Amino acid sequence: LEFRRVLFRSGFVPLAGHAQSYNCDVNGDGEVDILDVMIVVDKVLNSPANSQRKLKFHVSEEPYTTETGEARQAARRAPEVTTSTLTQFYINLMFDDDGFPDMSDGSMTYITESGYYQNEATWPVNAKQNTPVTVYAYHNNEQSCYLDDDDAPYLRVELEENSSEQSDVLVASETKTWNESKGEIYLKFHHACAAAQFSIKKSAQMAAKGYNVDVNQVVLHNIIKTGDYMLSDFTWKLPEAKANTVTNFTLNAYEDGEKANSITLTTDATLMAKDANDYLFLLPTNIISASGNFGAATAGESYMEIKCKIYDESNNFKVGSADGFGSVYLPFSYDLSGYKGKIKSFVINLGTSIRDISGNKIDL
Repeated sequence: LEFRRVLFRSGFVPLAGHAQSYNCDVNGDGEVDILDVMIVVDKVLNSPANSQRKLKFHVSEEPYTTETGEARQAARRAPEVTTSTLTQFYINLMFDDDGFPDMSDGSMTYITESGYYQNEATWPVNAKQNTPVTVYAYHNNEQSCYLDDDDAPYLRVELEENSSEQSDVLVASETKTWNESKGEIYLKFHHACAAAQFSIKKSAQMAAKGYNVDVNQVVLHNIIKTGDYMLSDFTWKLPEAKANTVTNFTLNAYEDGEKANSITLTTDATLMAKDANDYLFLLPTNIISASGNFGAATAGESYMEIKCKIYDESNNFKVGSADGFGSVYLPFSYDLSGYKGKIKSFVINLGTSIRDISGNKIDL
């Protein structure tokens, strides 16, 4: 009797004129299969709905590569960007439900003692055994998966302006049916951004003139900070450069593992980072340089501002003073369009071509 009550509560409805016949299509998907049985069993056992189809996630990674194609470990500035340190990520499940895309709400995974990841999500209850379901997985600053007007899933990405607070963007997907996967999902994450690393040195000409150069900071002006990463084909949709889509990325100078007030340049390049695995994440876009008056540069014109002191052996200051740093400027451009998942190294050669804010050459 109790089991019969469960059948009724679960959706088993007697057919008219047949006292012992039941509509066994519990989930209303047009078929009577194991999914219907699982729902009834869950009801009888008072267990969570669809608990028989919990998911397990196994992860691997495509690491960043250098310009020569060598693999490199990912960056310290995003401590959860390698699968060895990844503690959590978000997932969304998407499948075709009678011609309409159906995407689940995002949910966060956690790593288990067995080494795989799990969360509270289950295989979609309305997805049949042979219905392909796509798992979209991502590690970003926040849960940010959406559908556009064409029902294509994408991530909304906005990079932090302070490089030390940035987070890398890791993305993966897998499409399987339940019959193919049995709930075992294998995700190979890739890096959606470009990883830039900056070094700085004093030019040989500057050294020959006997100038000392102390650098406090480097700021990249007018760099695209936001974009949509399409999960269906792993491509970027980047906006036009406008006041609300660009930012100034600040690079700090580090010395002996700690932030210093400044670094003194030599003719050998000094890394503007914590260590060799420390990068600035940028969107893979074409950066166009400013020309002429840097103070009048538009949102689509980029340049470097270098806060520094330049003085000779007699402590005559050409830039800055004994008590403070001044700013010099250089145009900055590079096409990073092909650098998704790649590392680009830049060397700033601080020489006699430095300019003031109006674009005038500084007399050295």
